[in-house]
Amino acid sequence: MLVKSKLMNSVIQVDTEEEGQIWVVLSCLPTLKLGGIYIPPNDSPYYSPAQYGALAKHTTDRDKVIVLGDFNARVATPLLADRDGNYYQYQGVQDNVVNEHGRTLLNICNNNGLTVANHLYHNGNLLGGDLSFRRREHWISEIDLCIIKNECADMITNLNVDQTIPRSYHAPLCITVAIAERQVVSPAELLHRASALGEPQYVENIQPSLPKSMQYKTVDPDVLTTELQETPTPILAENSEVCDVEAAVTEGYRIIRAAAAAAAAAAVHTTRVTNRQQVTANNAWESLEPRWRRILETNDTKMIWKFINWKGNVDQNMDDRPNEAQFKEHLENLLNPEHANTTTSCDVSAAPYIPILDDLFTCEELSQHCTTQRVRP
Repeated sequence: MLVKSKLMNSVIQVDTEEEGQIWVVLSCLPTLKLGGIYIPPNDSPYYSPAQYGALAKHTTDRDKVIVLGDFNARVATPLLADRDGNYYQYQGVQDNVVNEHGRTLLNICNNNGLTVANHLYHNGNLLGGDLSFRRREHWISEIDLCIIKNECADMITNLNVDQTIPRSYHAPLCITVAIAERQVVSPAELLHRASALGEPQYVENIQPSLPKSMQYKTVDPDVLTTELQETPTPILAENSEVCDVEAAVTEGYRIIRAAAAAAAAAAVHTTRVTNRQQVTANNAWESLEPRWRRILETNDTKMIWKFINWKGNVDQNMDDRPNEAQFKEHLENLLNPEHANTTTSCDVSAAPYIPILDDLFTCEELSQHCTTQRVRP
């Protein structure tokens, strides 16, 4: 397939996976797929039925498709219908033979919403066509065809078969496509088109238009339960065919989100009140203890401990505090009390007699114990 140099930058998709077929999409016409095809005769060793299968596959993924090529198919006067079931009209057909390829192609057209553009008379416009294959000096058949989607019938304004090309057994098939005036589209629409064309770098940029989620910890469960209980339940129709399930799910989601938003707002209000009360309490405490606040602002642990008295309070009178010698004496008395070395006698004469505890060990018990524990005497 040859493309004008000015259109090279507009080619955004090329598919040559199937032998003898090329499919192209242009950025200026992203909804239109153009195809060029050569299908060998059915008695050729290069022919495969999969080639018509590939044609059917490529004409089902888009609403607008135009295919030109040598199909080796003779379709005579096609009997094809448009989207409304009205049969297309054809005029000036000279090749009245239908071969095997032609029957296969017509079946694909009927199943995939396609039609033959050669000799088509549509909306007052008659497209051309002529015998396109010759043997020696005689033109004998029309096997070069233009196949279009039904949606493209109004786009083809001219079709011509040029038999004046010398030293060629095929006459070139040319068409003219009318393009409607392009409309200004938004960046979101451009991204959507790029995504439809299979560009992965643009697929990730398309974000679904969903409401912003809320964190679970910001919602008070009790308030949420109360809000849901006070919200009337939507009434659904008993007949499932009448009920719009998607609308019902959307409404349910809206109700739950509104209740969660109210619960979150209540939680924020409670938090603000608590914080305000805490700030008020801190300010009151700082006004009563300005000295303690200044000590804490120094962030010096040594100084903080220096200003704390024995009861853990800020010592207002720094002169009335123990010196190091007094502190040492206090710790020694605390850790080494005077009664630590005194012993007290215990009268066991009145204690109860317990044989297993009070009887002395015998020689037999010691010997048995040594034998059991494998201890040498």
